[in-house]
Amino acid sequence: MSDGKKDGGPAFPISTIDGFTNQGMTLRQWYAGQALVGLLANTTYDLSIESNVESVFEYADATP
Repeated sequence: MSDGKKDGGPAFPISTIDGFTNQGMTLRQWYAGQALVGLLANTTYDLSIESNVESVFEYADATP
């Protein structure tokens, strides 16, 4: 990642004959997606896309 944050590695690594590859989404992106589901389930959420993206990655980064 370009911002220096740890991404947790691949969320769902793909198994190959040679071992695991780092293709697909990162664990950080998966956590952000799960936070987005919760945010959008709230009927009072902010409709600003930029605000929502920042919020869900803040939640993802707070995950231990």
